[in-house]
Amino acid sequence: MNNAELLSSFPIYVGDGLTPWQQAGILAEPGGGKTLEDFRTLSSADPIVRAHYPATADADAVATKRWQKAQRAESQFWRTWRQNTLYKDVSLYDFWLEVVEKTGGPLAPGRTLDVGCGPVSVLNFVRPKGMQPFGLDPLAEVYAREKLIECRDDVRPMPIAGLPAERMPFLDESLDQVICLNVLDHVSDAPRVLAEIHRVLKKDGYLRLYVHTFASWIKRFLFFDTPHTYHWDHEEFKALVEAGGFKIVHELMEPKTFDLPETLLGKLGFFPYWVATKVAYTSYFKVQRV
Repeated sequence: MNNAELLSSFPIYVGDGLTPWQQAGILAEPGGGKTLEDFRTLSSADPIVRAHYPATADADAVATKRWQKAQRAESQFWRTWRQNTLYKDVSLYDFWLEVVEKTGGPLAPGRTLDVGCGPVSVLNFVRPKGMQPFGLDPLAEVYAREKLIECRDDVRPMPIAGLPAERMPFLDESLDQVICLNVLDHVSDAPRVLAEIHRVLKKDGYLRLYVHTFASWIKRFLFFDTPHTYHWDHEEFKALVEAGGFKIVHELMEPKTFDLPETLLGKLGFFPYWVATKVAYTSYFKVQRV
């Protein structure tokens, strides 16, 4: 590399298991460039390493004002979510087991990416023998430095690359399966994210998805929903996935349940709750790359 060449970099939370990914040579410049070889850390105690690569003109092109606003809302949510009476006693293991079942059954072993993993990834709670997990989340460094990452007691947290999903740091067709749960409606460019997943996933590999979907008529009233950059109905989202080069293997749509505190539910009564469950849904999919 020419000494005058400008470098870009992104953070990777080391977690447990980064070395095998480095040794396999499948970590690449964001968007699918050359294999990454330049990893730097401030000290052995630092939970973050930085991956360096030649700078490109479109390095930050995926960010939009609404996406940046959504990311701020997301980081604030995770800083305080355990203080919320709705979540403080939730069993993440039980929650993720249910989601895995609804997205097509048990997870397979192999190299597995959780896109938009957050600090409480399904792969830190439901991890079959032989799986090599990796996370991708633009807030990875926030989660690591603020000690927000959680995992099952007998599992070590996976590594997480701090990048948006529109530019994934992996070689083409290098992953066995991809997980993307409650994420695509938070990204800046959903078709581009699906294109990146298609690029990094091996032929015939599987992708699992879930998103919150809505009755068509109410979507126009959801402009105030800061954390979400997209609002689809079930069929719209299904068409988006199929247009991205995936075949639907399994799908499930069910009314979204709202966990309301008893005090609030008492004030609202059951009618508004009933209405809410008729316009909001959770859509689950297992799809195959074609």
